[in-house]
Amino acid sequence: DKKGPTSLLLKMNDRNISIQRFDRLFKTLPVVPLYSDMHINVYQCPRDQRFTSYELDPGKWTCVSKDVVKVSTTQFNIVSKLEIMRQEYQKITAELMKINGSYKNQYNISEGEGVTQSTSAPQFIEVFELAKSGIHFLCECSATLMELYVWKLSNPRDKRELEVQLKNSMLNEESDGPIEDKDFDIAHYERATKYNYSPEEKSAFVEVISIIKSTAALMKRMEVVFSEGIARCVHLEVQDFVQRRLRDL
Repeated sequence: DKKGPTSLLLKMNDRNISIQRFDRLFKTLPVVPLYSDMHINVYQCPRDQRFTSYELDPGKWTCVSKDVVKVSTTQFNIVSKLEIMRQEYQKITAELMKINGSYKNQYNISEGEGVTQSTSAPQFIEVFELAKSGIHFLCECSATLMELYVWKLSNPRDKRELEVQLKNSMLNEESDGPIEDKDFDIAHYERATKYNYSPEEKSAFVEVISIIKSTAALMKRMEVVFSEGIARCVHLEVQDFVQRRLRDL
């Protein structure tokens, strides 16, 4: 852009663009993971000088308030998502075990051997769709953990609140000296990680990791079935495109 950073590319005065739509989107997913522990707080984007609509009418951008975001967002509530993940995990596991046993028994698949030539096209598609569903489920679980992690990083525990909690917990334990003399030098990273998760969130976090590992391990054992089925399915799709659709053109 030749106009540089002062350009009005982010101008939203056009009537065809709904500011409320973007405002709801930013409140639903206020923090977006980028790479590793890097993330971006998208709910603060309207404060950017290039968002001229915020300068003209800041009342429409309710997402800039962190308190509003904390109350409205449910994207990072891993505890509420856990039951759905359990059900999906049981469904995926049952389908994987069914396909694995069916193919090994019916088509005599052993370790290191592929699917026989007698396997039909619908069965290849079934294997392909199951592999796609399994990978999609693993991506959803991983994304849930990553979104929760970056949300905690961007919203560390309040220092004064944490100090009060630690002092209260020390009252019930033996102390070498007066609690007032204790130095609670808590790093920012500790307030964002170590002290920023509830017991329920920790338990759910560990359970989701176990779900990811067990599902990935089961899919790894079915690599022979998946690789053969996906390759055959792709071959059928290419042949259908070349032999039917292109020929008609």
